[in-house]
Amino acid sequence: MTIINKKNKEVKLFYNSTLSTGKQAAAFAESLDRSLLLIDISKTPVSDTQWVEIADELDIKVEDLINKEHPSYAQNYSSDLKMETEGWIKILREHPEVVSESILLFEGTFYQLSSPNELMNFFKSDSAGIEPY
Repeated sequence: MTIINKKNKEVKLFYNSTLSTGKQAAAFAESLDRSLLLIDISKTPVSDTQWVEIADELDIKVEDLINKEHPSYAQNYSSDLKMETEGWIKILREHPEVVSESILLFEGTFYQLSSPNELMNFFKSDSAGIEPY
């Protein structure tokens, strides 16, 4: 059973507005003429079950959602920390700023975006078919 609604046409972007890459991804997503839901993880908590579902859909471990080089992680945790899934979820719950990348749900599939520019790969350019001067 899934918790996150993955309707075929619905687009969701999980991003962090405290990071410049998150702000850029959200700005680009908002500029699209497309129905989408922006989820700012710094303001809207993602449930434990949703984190597990996202990781499962991305075919990674919950631990791999975390940027272990983020200052907040480095300040609070050891770089060689080993834990079960529940421990990593607790870190995401308490420090959502350590999520490594924005996450896109597009046409029922999840994607990690290492750059806001990757969003362009999922949407047709509005300038398609416009002749240059």
